[in-house]
Amino acid sequence: MHFARSRRRLLLRSMLLVLLSPLLVAEAHEDGFEFTALDANGSKQKLTVGRGTVTIVAFWATWCAPCRTSELPGLNRLLQDYPSTRLRIHAVNNDGDHEFAVRFLNHPDVRFGEIENSVAYDPSYRAYREILGHDYAEVHPAAALFDKNGNQLRTFYGKHDWISPEFRSLLDAHI
Repeated sequence: MHFARSRRRLLLRSMLLVLLSPLLVAEAHEDGFEFTALDANGSKQKLTVGRGTVTIVAFWATWCAPCRTSELPGLNRLLQDYPSTRLRIHAVNNDGDHEFAVRFLNHPDVRFGEIENSVAYDPSYRAYREILGHDYAEVHPAAALFDKNGNQLRTFYGKHDWISPEFRSLLDAHI
């Protein structure tokens, strides 16, 4: 029974990948790059990495407890402490149903502050694969830190302390 449910889930996600892959494409640029994800209305939007600003691309999901309890609040704290001219954060949601994630963020009991304005949606995991450099995986939270030119500095899998002195030192060295 569990095997059949897992197989159906994998088949459904594979179908979503095939259907949504044309919508989510990364474009290379000399001083950084752009990738496309969905906004809250389901429309395509281009998100910039690099181009003069240190960038964090963080992947999260509503079913991921560390994403809700520490990742998004920690990223929100960074947004409060660093001006947008120095640090850009894209919080990319990977829920299969982006409308569910939008409803989740709009719930009165859910408050992540400014990071909510940085949320994009990638139900196909295409941006996840392209940015993290490997095939589809269900590791959440996951994130990548990029310098001002869009060069990837570090990759983070699992819960990360975004406001630790060690991470701030790394961030400050590149801002």
